[in-house]
Amino acid sequence: MTSPTRRLPTWRTIWGRMLVIVGLLCGTVMLYFVLAEPDHRGQKQALAVGIYGLILVPTSGVMAWVVSQPLRRLQRAIDDGVDVRALPAADIIAALRIPLHLVRLIIGIGVVVAVVFAVIAAENPDAWAAWYIYVFGGLSVTVISASAHAYAQRWIVINDITPVLLPHGRLDHLGDAPLTPTWMHLMGLTATLGIAWPTLGVVVMKFGPELRPSAALVMFALYLLLSAHQCIGILSSIARPIGHLRDRMIEVGSGVLLTQARIDGLDTFGRLASEFNRMVDGLRQRDLLKETFGRYVTTQVADEILAGRVALGGERRTATVLFSDIRGFTAISEQLPPEDVVSFLNEYLTMMVDCVAEHGGVLDKFIGDAVLAVFGVPVGSGSVQQDAIAAVACAQAMGGRLEELNARRAARGASAIRIGIGLHTGALVAGNIGSPKRMQYTVIGDTVNVGARLESLTKEHGRRILLSGSTASLVSGVLTLQPLGTVSVRGRQEPLALFGVEENGAPSPHSAVAGAAVGDITSGVDGDPVPTPHSPISAVPS
Repeated sequence: MTSPTRRLPTWRTIWGRMLVIVGLLCGTVMLYFVLAEPDHRGQKQALAVGIYGLILVPTSGVMAWVVSQPLRRLQRAIDDGVDVRALPAADIIAALRIPLHLVRLIIGIGVVVAVVFAVIAAENPDAWAAWYIYVFGGLSVTVISASAHAYAQRWIVINDITPVLLPHGRLDHLGDAPLTPTWMHLMGLTATLGIAWPTLGVVVMKFGPELRPSAALVMFALYLLLSAHQCIGILSSIARPIGHLRDRMIEVGSGVLLTQARIDGLDTFGRLASEFNRMVDGLRQRDLLKETFGRYVTTQVADEILAGRVALGGERRTATVLFSDIRGFTAISEQLPPEDVVSFLNEYLTMMVDCVAEHGGVLDKFIGDAVLAVFGVPVGSGSVQQDAIAAVACAQAMGGRLEELNARRAARGASAIRIGIGLHTGALVAGNIGSPKRMQYTVIGDTVNVGARLESLTKEHGRRILLSGSTASLVSGVLTLQPLGTVSVRGRQEPLALFGVEENGAPSPHSAVAGAAVGDITSGVDGDPVPTPHSPISAVPS
């Protein structure tokens, strides 16, 4: 919506600018004739110009009233509460093209006046030279006057019209609006300074009165004033939007997307600014989509999906799966109102997800109170071993954060909570699983199932963290592990080797076996390690 303090200019504002140009031109020409011919003839010529100027006063008022009608309709609609995007496109286009409309009217009137005076002068055989004076001189003054009027009104468009009608910096809603091409500005500059002023000078010197120094000084002052006005107007029409657009592009390049290019008019640069703003809006929407998307699939997955690097159907990768769960969550939830359960879960899951993100993992999904995270897809740390090390470090960090949470819960009189974490490294399929209409980025395969099974075994072994043999073989050179024997897992023919890991630099308080040699682990990722003869060969009870 338009700010109530900003209002569109009225016809009086447009007329006032026109009167300045009319007064400047007519006053200078009158003074020129008085100084060039201080006799009765010069006074008559000055009087004729004065009368012509007086005629232009009401004429320019009528012109201003005519071209301002779209502004009047638009202001009435704005006062009625119509949003600027819903304003009639035809009226907006007409309002933005007021300078061009005035140029057409002034040139049309100037040509008619020049022809009429030429015909009148041609009827006097003694004044045949007046034909050239009125035709070439009149047309030259018309071009100069039209250019001066155009750029005087353009400042109104820039400062008073576009900020109200185009505050959003877009031209899309105007459809295929006709644009003023850049070459028209350059053509106006060439026609005025390269043709009109030289022609007017030749006409005055050849057919006018004797050029006195004072009269020449007056005309030269007028030339400097109007030429500077036109040059500033034309250069600002080109250099101002280019410089402004350059500054906005630099801001976007530095990551500032809350920026908007200003539209100065319905021309080529206005269209460029509009397209730039459309591009920035798209970037903002993409960032918003990425941020919103990242709340569901994590930022890494969002980046990969938005970049088109995640294919429907998934891909086979080797990664480490981390599965964590709250022990006794059912009993906890039975004792709390549903609102408190949600609040508790949000507090807990926020800490766990932060740990995953801090260690380069990807949150795959929440399964009630359980967390499934994966390290190595869609992006990894550089190697399968580094991904496994990061996953174990994440599990240890989760334990540390849980202690912090339990300390806060104890201060509130709430009971402590315990979790189990299982880690397994192996082959899995990661990607967009589902249909083209409804997809979910996830990981599936036996590796995920084993990770979930390891988490459930933490209860039986009194451990917070359990590693499979494949994961243990990758981190054995970095961490001190405790072999816990093997266990049969439903659906797997080979027994699963279990290993505990020290938490926060010390063995788990529930560890039954600690300090086993790291060198006892002998196999790799493709299969669980086989304990050496001096390691336990069965699951250690809690």
